[in-house]
Amino acid sequence: MKEFTPSFFGNNRKALLENIDADLIVITANSELQRSGDTAFPFRQDSGFWYLTGVDEAEFIVVISRDETYLITPNRHWVKDVFDGAVDGEIIRKTSGISEVLSSREGWQKLAGQLKKTKKVATQLPMKDRHFNIVANPARSNLIQKMRRRMPRLKIVDARPDLARLRMVKQTAEIAAIKRAITITNETIAEIFTPGWYERYKSEHAIEAAISSGFRNRLAAGHAFTPIVAAAEHTTQIHHMKNNSPLQPNELLLIDIGAEVSNYSADIARTMPVGKQFSPRQQEIFDAVVDVKNYAQGLLKPGVDFREYEHTVEQYMGKTLQRLGIITKRDRKNIRKYFPHMTSHMLGLDTHDSADYSVPLAENMVLTAEPGIYLPDEKIGIRIEDDLIITKTGAKVLSADLPIDLGISYNRS
Repeated sequence: MKEFTPSFFGNNRKALLENIDADLIVITANSELQRSGDTAFPFRQDSGFWYLTGVDEAEFIVVISRDETYLITPNRHWVKDVFDGAVDGEIIRKTSGISEVLSSREGWQKLAGQLKKTKKVATQLPMKDRHFNIVANPARSNLIQKMRRRMPRLKIVDARPDLARLRMVKQTAEIAAIKRAITITNETIAEIFTPGWYERYKSEHAIEAAISSGFRNRLAAGHAFTPIVAAAEHTTQIHHMKNNSPLQPNELLLIDIGAEVSNYSADIARTMPVGKQFSPRQQEIFDAVVDVKNYAQGLLKPGVDFREYEHTVEQYMGKTLQRLGIITKRDRKNIRKYFPHMTSHMLGLDTHDSADYSVPLAENMVLTAEPGIYLPDEKIGIRIEDDLIITKTGAKVLSADLPIDLGISYNRS
């Protein structure tokens, strides 16, 4: 796998500076977040900050201007260094390609002087979630408050749109990391779901445990997102993540999982019968989802408008649902009752990667194709998801060596 070099991060900083309407860019790392008592959740770096620095430590700040770039370290109590290990400044310099690493006091003194001379500062504004009630990591709002205390009238512009557009087209090292994450995910799934797997695994959590072991044994950082292992009626819940129920013979199992490698994600979903074969109705829905997926993949190529693509697939799904007798009227409300999510999303540092979906598809963008049909009254939820890369003329399935009909006709030998 191609390594991430200091020039990768340096070129990303240069590209952002060239494209953004600001004289100064100030980006913060994530804070650590409390799990319970005095313990924190496992740390995951802010993807935008990592893309610009490669630094995997909490609460660092990178300052980027046309004249210089430097890092500001957080204040750290000596007890944290004893328990968690001290931050190695030399490794930070070698990784990021940024030679100037300043203490919190020195860095903020320098930044305050720059803020007084700057008309516009770009930073990542805090996330505002409209759907899932996710609380934003406080690091971004804390940074903005600290800058405003020094310059109350400071004009702050949002760096996220420009950073998202840069991140959409993947570079060689990024593609290699994604491919490695996909390979680990594929190999782990293939290891678990050999013929007769349902006789060895009796619960969602047993399968989740096997997936976790497979990822770590193959040297992944772990899961790119909380794994979805959904049986029976849980297959109709798009994000079932409790993974705590027994498997039920003759019902379905849906897995939606991905390994993480160097902060990059895989995202693969398969649905299979808990038994030797689907029921006739399950098979009918399964075949319909595979057909929609193949149709969607055939549309993907450079120049495609993403929103038009989604609308086209939605209409095709509507015809499919009509043919299956699930709906009679093909309008958006009826279609989305049984197909409530998008067909595709960008994939990269985030599983649902930063993107500007008004930008036409281009070569080396990486995205998923994951149609699904969900029938709660029948306890049937089927989703099939693969990861693809846009090529010069179309799209290539990166996860293609994992069969669609997993657990039925697939045999490792």
